[in-house]
Amino acid sequence: SARVSSGPWLSLSSDSFLFQKVGALVPSGWSCYMNHGNALVKKFSFDPTANYPDYNSVVQLFTNNRFLEVETMGPLMKLAPGCHISHTEEWRLAPLPSQTCPKGDSEVDTIVLPTVVRMLADA
Repeated sequence: SARVSSGPWLSLSSDSFLFQKVGALVPSGWSCYMNHGNALVKKFSFDPTANYPDYNSVVQLFTNNRFLEVETMGPLMKLAPGCHISHTEEWRLAPLPSQTCPKGDSEVDTIVLPTVVRMLADA
């Protein structure tokens, strides 16, 4: 399960679409983007004790009339001068068994999820 949050820029009922941004707390440590019969899975670390930016979002989706961005966020941290931190994503790309975009949760569960589980197991 994931908790979804958004800022004042999100309007799902608007026909005049400039941009949309939504964030989610995703404790599973992965996100998936599907396009043209392929699945791109981004795997990342999740710390349940940490605070994350933008209303505690670990994954953010941003879209406008040109593209969609799937971004993962690292935990908020204070660093002393000269120190550094890293945030690592593992990317996996695989064809989906069906070229059709899934319609509804049941098709995501039967078409997409088995592919994602296989990709994560191969990591």
